[in-house]
Amino acid sequence: MPARTRATTTAVACLALAACGPTGSDPRAVPAAPTSAAASPDVPASTLLVRGYETTQRAHPKKLRSETVVDGVKVTASLALDTDTDSAGEVVYAGIGRSEIFVTVDHVYTKSDEGFIRHGLKDSPRQVSDAAVARFAGRWVKQSRYTAASADIAAVRELARPFTEFLEDRRDQPTARFVRRDVLDGTPVDVVTSQDARGNTATSYIAVEGRPYLLKRTETGAEPAEYSYGDFLEPNPVVPPAEGEVLAVR
Repeated sequence: MPARTRATTTAVACLALAACGPTGSDPRAVPAAPTSAAASPDVPASTLLVRGYETTQRAHPKKLRSETVVDGVKVTASLALDTDTDSAGEVVYAGIGRSEIFVTVDHVYTKSDEGFIRHGLKDSPRQVSDAAVARFAGRWVKQSRYTAASADIAAVRELARPFTEFLEDRRDQPTARFVRRDVLDGTPVDVVTSQDARGNTATSYIAVEGRPYLLKRTETGAEPAEYSYGDFLEPNPVVPPAEGEVLAVR
């Protein structure tokens, strides 16, 4: 599952680049928290994971912040997830550029800066990237959901339901291990680790009090990743750009 989740975030970046031609803010900092005595909870670690993932999956609205590595470049994404189909936010390639995105079930809107566009077209002739920058940089671009980018759009929407594969395929459960009871940003959490078939370790931080939301997930491996969820059920209307500000390309 870690590779699948990481690929979904990569798809967000690819989608933002798609309008430019053929081809949140930083994640929440979490300092080390004092750890209480590591007493096992009353339920198995695998059950803690399933409860946390299912509760987080069903919660709307919510916000996601992620930090991943794509081709050696740190990529951060901040997304507000209003429903299973509507989301908005931005994707930032560190030291390169950024793109704002807005996604509905039928359309995707992107607004990218020059650096983001040129990075997406780095393998294209200079005149192609120059033309794309002149036409698209700093402008909202609207694309139909039913285009070649539709697979990427589906991937963006899947960020609202990021753990479907885990919940449908329980093979990951036997590797789940309860590590400790801890505190994350002032919230008591159960810390649970699990491994995929390649031996990569995921660490999940699941709220103890109230609804058992997944608050944070870190992944090890060749491309480490961190995902943080928050602002559950808080009003978070996702509003598309005004049509007068949008350039429809297809």
